[in-house]
Amino acid sequence: MAERLLVVSGAFAVRGNAVELLPAVSSDLLPSSPFEVILRLPTGVERQVAGTAVVAHMRGSLPPKAMVRLLDVTEEDVPLGTEVWTE
Repeated sequence: MAERLLVVSGAFAVRGNAVELLPAVSSDLLPSSPFEVILRLPTGVERQVAGTAVVAHMRGSLPPKAMVRLLDVTEEDVPLGTEVWTE
């Protein structure tokens, strides 16, 4: 069953031809890295890409926040409002 992880509010390029997405999400929502995600662009186009989790910061006893890093994409491939889904 597909689950929406986030709606992109920001995306920035990082080393290795990858993009990190905002907002950060609770790491317990993410599957084991690496994982496949489906991008649903605001235009309705869907694309499957590989992702990994990058722990952004710790929150005491709460699960840490993590950023989703998409591999082999550019910022232009992930416009604001894109939905990121995992299975």
